[in-house]
Amino acid sequence: MRQFLDKLRQAETIDEARHKSLVGRLEEAGAPTLAGVRFAVSIEKSGRLSAVHKPRSETRFAEAVERLRSRGLAEGPHFTAGRTPSGRFYIRLTRPGLLEVARRAGAGDPEAARFIKQLRQKAGELGVADAVPPPASRRLPLAVNTGDVAAVVKKLAAEIDAGRLRITAEYESAGAPGALAITFRWEKTTGGYAARAEVRVSDPTKAAILKALVGDYPATRGKAKLTMRHLERLREFEGIAQVVDSWLATKNQ
Repeated sequence: MRQFLDKLRQAETIDEARHKSLVGRLEEAGAPTLAGVRFAVSIEKSGRLSAVHKPRSETRFAEAVERLRSRGLAEGPHFTAGRTPSGRFYIRLTRPGLLEVARRAGAGDPEAARFIKQLRQKAGELGVADAVPPPASRRLPLAVNTGDVAAVVKKLAAEIDAGRLRITAEYESAGAPGALAITFRWEKTTGGYAARAEVRVSDPTKAAILKALVGDYPATRGKAKLTMRHLERLREFEGIAQVVDSWLATKNQ
């Protein structure tokens, strides 16, 4: 449909103002909608997916914020809201917010599933469909079978201690219990703060379990270097998502 409108404009069948109006209506009609709030989708300079709602008045801004809150989404960890330097209102879903909606979709929430489907369609049009979190929540037990390693992760626990996020995976291998600890901290960078963690992986069992939990990771001198993308994988486990969100909310504190 967008291509058809573009052709009409090129042929001067419609003027620029009409073209802009029709394109705007088209994009709005297909916009991912959550709690009655429509989000415009774009790609940031960093390559990350951006989902932003731009209400045209303070009243609509307040209504949209309240609608999201009524669905259990929290301002800060799940979405940010405010005004730009030019005075325009905005509501932006954060990455943890998108992950939370994806988790709900995986748990059977029809509204969340519809939003993720719409978001994936828009992202596909932009060529970045993989940037949308999959609508699935990960569950335990988690079987790990790699090479000579055979283990089962039975429990995941998360806690915040002295400003750090500690995640502990309890597992069993060869009939013996074990535990793998992952501690994330905020590290100051040129662009602000970034989530970082280092985990010793000299033990092949722990190395295999860590890979099963977070995916591929770089390692130097027997230590795995973990970043936000690894934390996002851990957050997909429903039992620790809320604690992870609470820690993410401390980023600028």
